[in-house]
Amino acid sequence: MTTGAPSKRLLSCAPHASSWSVVQPLTAPSTPPEDMSRRPWQRSPEHAASHGVGLAVEPLHPMYCADRSVIVTLDQAQTVARSAGPPGRVGVVVDAYHVWWDPDLYQNLALCAGRILGFHVSDWLVPTPDILNGRGLMGDGIIELRRLRRAVDATGYGGPIEVEIFNRALWALPAEEALNLVAARYLTHVADEEVSS
Repeated sequence: MTTGAPSKRLLSCAPHASSWSVVQPLTAPSTPPEDMSRRPWQRSPEHAASHGVGLAVEPLHPMYCADRSVIVTLDQAQTVARSAGPPGRVGVVVDAYHVWWDPDLYQNLALCAGRILGFHVSDWLVPTPDILNGRGLMGDGIIELRRLRRAVDATGYGGPIEVEIFNRALWALPAEEALNLVAARYLTHVADEEVSS
């Protein structure tokens, strides 16, 4: 993770990897979030656009504030994205694991129309077994995933929904078993009831 701009090499390679956005964490604990709009990475949207790639700011859960990102709310991520470029070119990623706790989440999601460039799902386990690799399968934790997905849908987002589970126990399963388990949990806890039945 970097404090500066996404590298031109990274942005140039993204289309060849079938990527349509690059997520940029903003790590500079000494820099308040309101100053992030002046960071050097702001010059990157034009270069990214020239390669057909958007840039996305992803807020991370506050437990990562000391060493991974100073952007911890969707509102902060939107502020940075709005100051850096137009919708479609610069946006945000909504990761259920990172944003579920925010009391203003649904109010801020309603303001995200045209700005969501990615949506990630997993679940928050209680207690959390590991800060980095303690994400749960959908349905094993406390996040209202279907409600969150519907709120994201209401913004007009039509991109992929990525299952992003950092969990060593899941990784240890045979690949086909893990895939079947994730698919079943997605249908049960994220998709609409008519899709899952």
